[in-house]
Amino acid sequence: MFESTTLYYFFSTLAQVLAAITALVAVLVHFRISALRDFLIGDGESVLKRKLDFGNTQGYDLLTDLNSNRLKDSIYRKDINGIRQVLAELAQLEANKNISSDHHGFQWLLSFFLTSEEEITQMSKTSKSSFIIAFVTALYSVIAILFVDISLKNNYFQFFLVSIDIVLLGFCCFFIIKGVGLAFKNFINRFE
Repeated sequence: MFESTTLYYFFSTLAQVLAAITALVAVLVHFRISALRDFLIGDGESVLKRKLDFGNTQGYDLLTDLNSNRLKDSIYRKDINGIRQVLAELAQLEANKNISSDHHGFQWLLSFFLTSEEEITQMSKTSKSSFIIAFVTALYSVIAILFVDISLKNNYFQFFLVSIDIVLLGFCCFFIIKGVGLAFKNFINRFE
């Protein structure tokens, strides 16, 4: 079926290429997650700034000294969970007072905050899955090299070795493409 040299090159090159591509996807996803985290922290900062600009008008009376201090602390610590908790409280207070959730309300802001958090979670899971399956595929490729000489005597065994690697490669490509797609996904323009 295949010569030994072809199989050696196939398995060794596949392991190297997957390692390089997975590293690039990890870097891409890392930068995208960092940008989204900065965006979410900016949401908290904008709420504080608007409280200073608008005072107790336009719904910012809901931001009391207590939750304002909690929001400041969360921003300084870059604690997204803390910012989300304060925004959730403000959105609930806004809903309880029957204040309309327009393009500048806390309910509206919270919904986009949660959407951005979900994007971070999806990218993180996809990146981890991509890394794990790439590692398994690369490890399998390295182990398969040990069986190349044996596979030359049996075409079915050779087919089996190559087929498993191709199936693993398919899974790996799926997660890598999904990771790249999530990393290049545009930020939502919230003010349209």
